[in-house]
Amino acid sequence: MRRYDDIVEVTRGPVHGIEAPQEFRWRGWPWQVVAVVDHSLETGAWWASESARDVIGTAESQPAPRAVGDLLDERERWRVEARRRSVARATLPARTGVFDLTLDPSDGRWRLVGCAD
Repeated sequence: MRRYDDIVEVTRGPVHGIEAPQEFRWRGWPWQVVAVVDHSLETGAWWASESARDVIGTAESQPAPRAVGDLLDERERWRVEARRRSVARATLPARTGVFDLTLDPSDGRWRLVGCAD
């Protein structure tokens, strides 16, 4: 699977009875989700965040009591099978692939982070 970090526009809706990403636009092309392969919640590298360093402290400083809200942040990860929707006068053949999409609740942005096509 190739790795990316591209912001994408996502429309949510039902996909085989599951509320999921229904379509997305990546690099100018519309993609229609045909199946949800996997869905999970994941945490980022919380141990490397500034708040974690503030709570844990460093060799030069003592830990200080602080709110740890960003230590608990999660993002949604969806692995979907999608096909490129036809566009008027498109000369490229239809393509399908498996894509990893993530939703970061801190900024509300969707990202395409992986693709196997």
